[in-house]
Amino acid sequence: SINAEYMGNETRGTIPAGTGYLRECAAFLLDHGGFAGVPPTSIIRMPNRLFDVKDTSKGLPYKVGALQAFVPNCKASWDLTPRQFPTECVHRIALLDIRLCNSDRHGGNILARMEDGQVAQLIPIDHAFCLPLALDDLEFEWLMWPQSKEPLGEEEIAYVESLDLEHDLEVLRTQLRMPEQCLELFKASTLLLKQAVKAGATVRQIGEFMRRSTLGQPSGLEQALADSRSSLDRGGNLDWEKYMAILDSRKWD
Repeated sequence: SINAEYMGNETRGTIPAGTGYLRECAAFLLDHGGFAGVPPTSIIRMPNRLFDVKDTSKGLPYKVGALQAFVPNCKASWDLTPRQFPTECVHRIALLDIRLCNSDRHGGNILARMEDGQVAQLIPIDHAFCLPLALDDLEFEWLMWPQSKEPLGEEEIAYVESLDLEHDLEVLRTQLRMPEQCLELFKASTLLLKQAVKAGATVRQIGEFMRRSTLGQPSGLEQALADSRSSLDRGGNLDWEKYMAILDSRKWD
């Protein structure tokens, strides 16, 4: 069985319409070794005649979309109480969402695979609203779960340390042709994750630093990026050394 999301007019915050399928594939490619459990996902092209919908592609012979493996024996996590969830599963999904700057992580797109009436694994799906162009609309439901306050385990820490940022940027740039604005934020979030985990931060502390507490107030991450950027008359580029210095000066306890 399969789940498929086809290119359409989905928009949310700073996610351009018609690009959700690229982000679905990006989440799978960046979930190295299936660490967070993103199901296998590919980009597909299929003839329009297979779809019982009005064709608005204006002559394009194919619909383009993301094809994702179906995972059986699952419930939506929001139908369960968070205390039932394995801590390492919560942490691994949180690490993925932090890297991807996910704008749409809620209990309906974290599946709970059940075995003998117990949650055996959490499976993240629906990543069409990750890798945004701006950070003003991030959503991390796991911030409210008790596991997010717990220290990361040794495997999770080692995984973060092993992340190859330059390799991941190249994947996004060459395989998926993501815009540089997305790549800049992905770089910023990955550097933040690496620095914060090294300093002993929990995923809740990192998520709260990234996410706005009120709509009109920039998050800690937004402020750090703004403070690291040169003025427009000087190019408006990020000074990554200054950015890292700001992160290094932050106290996570």
